[in-house]
Amino acid sequence: MLSFNVCLGGRSVDISKVAEAISASGADVVGLQEAGANVELIARLVGWAHFDDRHQVISRWPIAEPSDAAGAYVYVLPEPTAVIAIGNVHLPSDPYGPYELLDGLGVEQTLDLERSTRLATLRQRTDAWTSLVGRGVPLVVTGDFNVPAHTDWGPGWAEHRAQPMAWPVSEAMTALGFVDTYRMANPKLPGLTWTYGYPYPHGGEAEPRDRIDFVWALGHDTITDAALVGPAGVPDVVVEVDPWPSDHLAVVTTMTMKPVEPMPYVAPHASRVEVGDLLRVRFATPGTPGDRIGLVPTAAPIDDVLMWVAPMEVDRFGEVTFGTAHLAPGEYDVVLATAASEIGRRRIWLVGRGRQPSVAAGFDASSLVVSWQATYGRRFDWVGVYAAGDPDLENGALAAAETGATIDGSHSFEGLGDGPFTVRLIGDSSIAILAETGVARRV
Repeated sequence: MLSFNVCLGGRSVDISKVAEAISASGADVVGLQEAGANVELIARLVGWAHFDDRHQVISRWPIAEPSDAAGAYVYVLPEPTAVIAIGNVHLPSDPYGPYELLDGLGVEQTLDLERSTRLATLRQRTDAWTSLVGRGVPLVVTGDFNVPAHTDWGPGWAEHRAQPMAWPVSEAMTALGFVDTYRMANPKLPGLTWTYGYPYPHGGEAEPRDRIDFVWALGHDTITDAALVGPAGVPDVVVEVDPWPSDHLAVVTTMTMKPVEPMPYVAPHASRVEVGDLLRVRFATPGTPGDRIGLVPTAAPIDDVLMWVAPMEVDRFGEVTFGTAHLAPGEYDVVLATAASEIGRRRIWLVGRGRQPSVAAGFDASSLVVSWQATYGRRFDWVGVYAAGDPDLENGALAAAETGATIDGSHSFEGLGDGPFTVRLIGDSSIAILAETGVARRV
């Protein structure tokens, strides 16, 4: 299991080096961060057929986001009838706690900042994780957490880390029962993943270096090893790849987990489908008479089904494919039902052939309301509000919000004034503009 922040799409050196690092690590499943719309490409370069753009997960085995996952995890299927679950996170990077401490912010104020930013973001997923674990499904959470672990600060650690700090995110993961796999396998190694000095050993002496990239496990049998993947010569790196294509080191864990049979689910391969393309749906059914997978208009009952298929013969697990050329663009639900009742549903958006993402903006009382349409449904697509015409894509945003993997949606920004502004829809943890518009309040 590998957690790998590939640094703005993995192209800072050569994206083939990202694939080389993944292959060298020996991982079977990878949680990527900052993939920059390159999830499928990275999977193909590794030689794998399975990827999930929405969660930035690639795998040697099939991947499915079940209908009850609430966007918090995906299933990986090492066996056709059994799964493990993968959560992949990239918590907010700013403001960064160790920087705030160095700049003189007090301990309690820094911890309050962590609770209101990174912990609050993590809590959006923990209910779904807890429900999953209650069903006995093994769960691994990979990610760039952008905060150190509480176990890495205190007496016995070096430099700024000698100060005890009850970092709330790692304490919350521990309270949920997760094991920090690197720290379990390496109780004494610092294992610092950011910043190691990019390229090594570049970096100021005052830069606080910490371990902020993790592989957390819950429901595992054994953890046999955990190691850092990165450039030669960097402390604690075991798997060496040069030149190294990121400003983070990667973390790989070797563990044994027993896949389990999942609860029934339906899992469309993509949330956004163009009219005329195939809609592929993975499923697990109860195996009762009348099991069927159907497509209905959004929020419509199963009686309004537009088309449905039954699992082939006696299969309870598998995949079905629907054609979409005869359907109008709009929102639909993929539904799993038996003869007696509905079991689960997942929404998909059918967009016009060749439809490009768009963004619109307008004022409502004191708010600037930004809406987006026909995006790609990736978790880390985002909208940014800039001073009109500002060309500084990376640092110029006056305010920003992630689209939260929605295809169509909106966000209200408060306190920005009357403009004029340039509003940009930007793709997948990158600075690549998908659409933009101008806006100013009329006075």
